[in-house]
Amino acid sequence: MINPSHPGRGRGPQRTLQEASALVSQWQASGLSKRAWCNEHGILPSALSSCLNRTQRQVIGPPPVHPPFIELQRRPPPVAAAHVVRLSLAGSLATAELTIADLGALIQHLSGARS
Repeated sequence: MINPSHPGRGRGPQRTLQEASALVSQWQASGLSKRAWCNEHGILPSALSSCLNRTQRQVIGPPPVHPPFIELQRRPPPVAAAHVVRLSLAGSLATAELTIADLGALIQHLSGARS
């Protein structure tokens, strides 16, 4: 059935979404190609494609709206491997990686603990 309140673009009758969905379902259930099904039913292949697009938009929905600007956060550069000290204590499986600055702070802490 044609919806008279939506005359389309002058190319042919505008089908309701329910009608478009019914045509797509009938075509898919037939197992025929679009062209073969359209020839049997007197429908232009472009009309069936239009119905398919309309029903897919209803199922999928409109495309997401993305913000026009995404703020980037600057991160400090990674520490170069040459600036990392790896400590391994005898008899322990644990290791620690410290930057030169962390190692200096540890030495100061340990020196202060002995006094």
